[in-house]
Order: sequence, then structure tokens, then C-alpha cells
Amino acid sequence: MKSLDVDLNGVALCLSVDDVPVHGESVPAYSRLDIVKHFTDSFSHHGVEGVYGFVNGALIEPALITKTLRKMATFKTARKLVNVSAKLKFDLSCYMNPQITETSNQNQQLLQHWLGRGHYLANHNYWHSDLNSTDVELFIAGIERNQKLISKFPCARTKLFRYPYLKEGNTATKRDAIRDYLADNNFKIAPVTVNFNDWAWNRTFVKLSKNGFTPTNRDALEENYLDIAVLSLQGAVVAARKLVGRDVNHVLLLHMGAFTALTLDKLLSRFKSHGVKFITMEEALQDSIFDETLDIVVQGRGRNALEQRLIVNNEPENGVLLFAMRSSGAVS
Repeated sequence: MKSLDVDLNGVALCLSVDDVPVHGESVPAYSRLDIVKHFTDSFSHHGVEGVYGFVNGALIEPALITKTLRKMATFKTARKLVNVSAKLKFDLSCYMNPQITETSNQNQQLLQHWLGRGHYLANHNYWHSDLNSTDVELFIAGIERNQKLISKFPCARTKLFRYPYLKEGNTATKRDAIRDYLADNNFKIAPVTVNFNDWAWNRTFVKLSKNGFTPTNRDALEENYLDIAVLSLQGAVVAARKLVGRDVNHVLLLHMGAFTALTLDKLLSRFKSHGVKFITMEEALQDSIFDETLDIVVQGRGRNALEQRLIVNNEPENGVLLFAMRSSGAVS
């Protein structure tokens, strides 16, 4: 594996978790509560406080319609129904089957555990909608519906929103409409500077767990995960220094999946061994880099804060890590 010779001593890193309380497939050996507890125990072990978990409300409320309409949201015939449902606060709860209701209640309990350990909830859109393929009205309805749900729980220190898939709109009109809505409603956009697709390892972990795999194979999977995580942070540090001319407060995106939960303590230990300093979201947001509003429209996959600056600087669209490795001479 290619590597970067980058000193991470003193680098400031904020941890954040998307798709709380449930992301991806689990395995029988670990309940969903086990997964959340692994997160909170690991944070406590390393003195990490006040982590923001970004919630998709459709997983919390016992409404069969939400699961169906999230998938239907891009179809024109469904949009009016979704909008009306959201605005009238209407769910087909009377048609719920008990299993879905029970699961929803369990997920609410997971949120209570998360909050009880001193962490916070933030908005990730009710349906986890892809803004690039969603009407502005529907997307805003998803934010409002989600915020109403979140407001039932203890309030966070900061009112945050994170775009699902980091997609901020594929047209200037759509982008500006959501930015204006968020500003008018006192939301701060939760940034990301480091995302290494931690969710992808969970898929492999679940598949291997079902088929049975040796401790050696699991150790290899963990080591690969840890190596990529550190390399991704090193890449973000190099990229920030090249693009902004200084070190910035970094924000890491993780997901509430089984494998990340089980590996999190080792991940935080690995970061600490490199001298990384953990900070809160509030501390991270004090960095002026997150006050800048970039006048760009991004097509295709979502881009984090540093990747967006690559586009502004007309750098080749190959991602932060490859940019950093090229800048450092690790690859030609």
C-alpha cells in the first residue's frame, strides 16, 4: 500500500457519526444496542465528548409509508403525496405491522442511550434524500419533519444539518434554495474533511461473518481499515496545507455500522498514537475555512469540503488522497 510520510502530531480532529442509530446490516452476534454501546464506550475510553450523530427520522418513527416513499421520492407521481404527507404530519400508522413498530421503538431506545452518554443528535434529512435527484420542496419537508422529531429529544448545543451523501444540489437554483432555507432557520452545515467510506468494510464483515472466518482474516480486515483511515487523514492534512496554506480543524465522517463500532477503539488508539488531538464540533466550526461559501455546483457524487476546493482550484477530479499523494511525490 502506498503511504504518506506525514506527521499528524497536534492535528485537530472532530468525530461525527452519520445514520444514527442504524446503518447497514448487522450480524447476529451483536445487537443494535451492542453497536451503539461500542461507539459510546470507545468515545468514553478516549475522552471524546459531545459527538454529533446525524439522524434519519424514517428509521425512528413507526411509519411504513416513510420506508416506501424514500425509495419513491424521485418519481413525479409520488412527490405530491410525500409533500402532502410531510406537511400534514400524516402517516399510515394504522396500517403498521407490529414488527416495524417494535423496531422503531427499539431505535428510539438506541437514541436515548446515545444521548444518555453525553452525545448529541443532528439533522440528516428524514428520508436521507439525495438532493441532486429530489425536489427542493420535498427536501425541505424532509428537513422539517426530521427536526420536529429530533426536537422531542434533549437539544444539542448546535443546530446542525448534514447533506445526505454530501450532495448539495446539482443546480445553482436548488443549491441556493437549500442554503437559504438552512440559513433562515439557523442551521449550521456540518462539514466533512475526512471520509474514507468506513461503511464499505461493514459489508465485507457481514458477508464473512455469515460464512465464518478466522481470527487471522478478521485481524487483516481490521488492519486494512486502520491503515486506510490513517492514510485518509494524512491525505486530508496534506491537501489542506496545499489548498488553504495551513492546518485546519478536520472533521471525520463515520457511520453507525457494526464493523466501525467494533473497530472504533482501535481506530481512536491508532489516531492517538500519531498525536492526533480530538476536538468537539463546536471547536471545529471555529475554523474560518467552514465560513467560506463556495460558488460551485457539483454533479455526480458528493464532495467533502476539501474536494470542493479541488474543484474551485481546477485540480484534476481524483479525490483528496490522490491529490495529496501526488503533491507529496508518493505517486507520479
